[in-house]
Amino acid sequence: MRVLVGIGVVALMTALGVHLLFAPCLRIRVQGPVPNIYQLYYDTGGGYSETESQQLNVAQDSGSINLTFALPWSSIRNIRFDPGIALGQVALSRIVLESGFSRYEWTGLALHDEMTALQDLDPLQLQKGIVVAQVKGPDPQFGLGLNIVHHRAARVVPRWRAILSGVMWLVVAVLAWTLREQVYRALLRAQGVLHYNTVSYALLFATALVLSMAVVAKPNVSPDENCHLACARFYSSYWLPPAIGDPRSVDTISGYGSSKLDNLSISHFFLGKASVLFHRFTADTVLGTRLVNVALLFALWMVALLGLTARRVMLVLMLSPQIWYVFSYANDDAFGVFLGLLVSCQLVGPGSALNRYLASEHIHSKIGLGIAVGVLVGIESLVKDNYLLVPLLVGFYFAWSMWFAEDRPRRIRLFWKASVVLGVAILILVSRAACNISINGWDHAEKRQAQAERLANDGCKPSQYGTDRAVAGIAMRSRGEHYSALFLDSRNWISLSFKSFTGLYGNMNLPSPKLYYALILAVYLALGLYVTRTIWRNGHARDRMLLVGAAGLCLLIVGLSTYSSWVNDFQPQGRYLFPLLPVLATVLGRTERLLNQRVVVGGCWLAFILSSYSFVLTGLLCIPK
Repeated sequence: MRVLVGIGVVALMTALGVHLLFAPCLRIRVQGPVPNIYQLYYDTGGGYSETESQQLNVAQDSGSINLTFALPWSSIRNIRFDPGIALGQVALSRIVLESGFSRYEWTGLALHDEMTALQDLDPLQLQKGIVVAQVKGPDPQFGLGLNIVHHRAARVVPRWRAILSGVMWLVVAVLAWTLREQVYRALLRAQGVLHYNTVSYALLFATALVLSMAVVAKPNVSPDENCHLACARFYSSYWLPPAIGDPRSVDTISGYGSSKLDNLSISHFFLGKASVLFHRFTADTVLGTRLVNVALLFALWMVALLGLTARRVMLVLMLSPQIWYVFSYANDDAFGVFLGLLVSCQLVGPGSALNRYLASEHIHSKIGLGIAVGVLVGIESLVKDNYLLVPLLVGFYFAWSMWFAEDRPRRIRLFWKASVVLGVAILILVSRAACNISINGWDHAEKRQAQAERLANDGCKPSQYGTDRAVAGIAMRSRGEHYSALFLDSRNWISLSFKSFTGLYGNMNLPSPKLYYALILAVYLALGLYVTRTIWRNGHARDRMLLVGAAGLCLLIVGLSTYSSWVNDFQPQGRYLFPLLPVLATVLGRTERLLNQRVVVGGCWLAFILSSYSFVLTGLLCIPK
């Protein structure tokens, strides 16, 4: 048995190593209209099809973009590259093929000779070593030459791969054989290994990965990072938000003609003020701002050390590498996830400030705790519109608690205490809205629209919505497209949202292998089916009601995300679904007595192992540095 365990560990590490060293991929450096959708087709014998293709969404203009497409292990006959759905000029400066120990590169004239305009493209031109083509139709297509398909070019063997290969095999063999006894004993002590206490180890490891990503990734290789950095820089110098059109905020204007400083979000205020502290330790302002979000994940790890209840809540952080990824660069989602999980700790822990306040005998007893929780919920409601789901979760928790209260006096006390908490949260939200009105007036919506009309890129102006001049994906409803168009193969909201929820890096152009998505989906389905079935069969009425309410909130946030993609802009980004995390954490925490911890923690560890694989071998390995 010990030998079998050792062989199994070696086999697992070998499989990961083989993928790291030998998995073929094609990298294309391209610059074109934004937003856009790029797609690579590879023919393995049955012709071109959607099943043998990869699609990457680019939502932000960051100059030339490196698109990374994973290729199958099977033999490829032809490759076709579709440079998006938007009209305009497309420029390709380099194609790199990595396969095994070899690296093939085409630039300049060699690249021009390998590219063919198949459809909806003007003849290709070579300008200063860059292949330029004008898109003139809705379905442009490049054909890649046989030299690229069959790897015939001047081959470059990166020496670091050969060195890394030898070192890795040696380390794997030594470690696997040395640890076989410990692994075997750990399997025998599954009750001790698969325990909520192990969550803190996973979070510490994830924090180390996030710190690595924050340090090595180039600026603005993640969604809207330049825009978030500009907003943070503003608040590092000022305390109040600017008026719409204020010259101080000109560098925060996006291609849509709007600024993230014009909404009610408080995330950038926190990011800007906290970054001042980190800028004292590093001259790199980008890294200093990123370290704020890294510190938030580190703080969640420290919260997990405080008790078993907190570790049960933080279990959801093991489910996806995309959660870790938002803590590695400047954005306004990390703060929302951080506060949301703190709110979930208040709902789950019997000794939390909220539950101690609710358990007190009088309305005014321990009212300071209730006010503090109300402030926390109120700040969370100001992060982003989708994080309003968290206050809804708190409201549902109060209604759920009152419904199952043991008597009428208890129900009345809960009602008034809930009014205190939610009243404080609403007061904070109203105060922020009043501040916005005092700065921008009651006609702030009209001012934002006028600014967008003046400053937005062509195709993104409000006057162009609903017309053929609008960029594809903007205001689909105004253009007469049905809601169901979101889920067709040409867009496939479900697939893109799932990928960007479970591991899609860079500017949503660095996907993990298809096998990874299939495996983590299987883990999600198995874990979700077990939790749902167990709670429904073994739980009381209050447990079932909690499950139904959580399911309703999950459907609500998914529905709102799809509605926004249909009405505003087609952006199937998994981070918009992150408000689901406090909901899932609350369900797992409140029904822990019904669930087998080895099954739940074991399932989360499977997701964590897959997530680590994706984050390291796709995120850290492929992110531009």
